[in-house]
Amino acid sequence: VNWSGSEIDLLQSVGNALIENDPDVIVGFEAQNGSLGYLVDRAAVIGLDFGEIISRMPERRRFRPPECNTEKEGTENETSPKKVNVAVEYMKKTAGGGFNITGRHVINLWRVVRQEVKLNSYTFENVVAEVLGCRVALHSTRQ
Repeated sequence: VNWSGSEIDLLQSVGNALIENDPDVIVGFEAQNGSLGYLVDRAAVIGLDFGEIISRMPERRRFRPPECNTEKEGTENETSPKKVNVAVEYMKKTAGGGFNITGRHVINLWRVVRQEVKLNSYTFENVVAEVLGCRVALHSTRQ
């Protein structure tokens, strides 16, 4: 288990781990809305393009923390850009809603299971129970 003191440190750790291990394929159960999509969204909030950081484009591999935003919270005006879900907007632009990282194959396991296995429910816990025949705990992200 790795512990990070801040969100930037966490993104840097994940980015560096992906760069060091250099996987050809990244698999996630809900890669767009969960794991990678969440990291892309959080990085965008602090001014980073996480998809570019973990891509195989050598000139963009160096992790550079963003410049500090000196604008105080609540001082936004009508000309400020609206906050958008970056991962969702990015996926709308790609064919079939896929999640693309240059130089890596990203497999959304949920989509694969949905096409290959007929189930009543496609939650992670139900897919594991039906396909693998074992149970996993349901961990809530809400407190």
